[in-house]
Amino acid sequence: MSDDELRRMLAAVSAEFRAGMPARLATIDALWGRILRGDETSTALDELVRALHVIAGSAGTFGAEAFGRAAAAAEAALDPYRDSRQLPNAAAQAEIAQLLEALHQSAGPDAHD
Repeated sequence: MSDDELRRMLAAVSAEFRAGMPARLATIDALWGRILRGDETSTALDELVRALHVIAGSAGTFGAEAFGRAAAAAEAALDPYRDSRQLPNAAAQAEIAQLLEALHQSAGPDAHD
């Protein structure tokens, strides 16, 4: 494989990752909404932390470093609640909501439907 072919392949994979950002954000928003409503909170917390973890671990590979850092920050804020299986209190909910908004902002304007 030539360098040009490799660059084209990496660009295509990065574009695919970026194209999937709106769906990832929608999933994260839906899971956060479930948590706030108290719908299967422990399951939703597990799924949300897992979704954020995947983004945090992969975003940099696809040229979305800020998106990955924002996901890692939100994941870190949610981890204690996942372990305790308790709903975050009002102050923590506000902090987490800000971190999730930062995640949206880091995705850029093209990542929003």
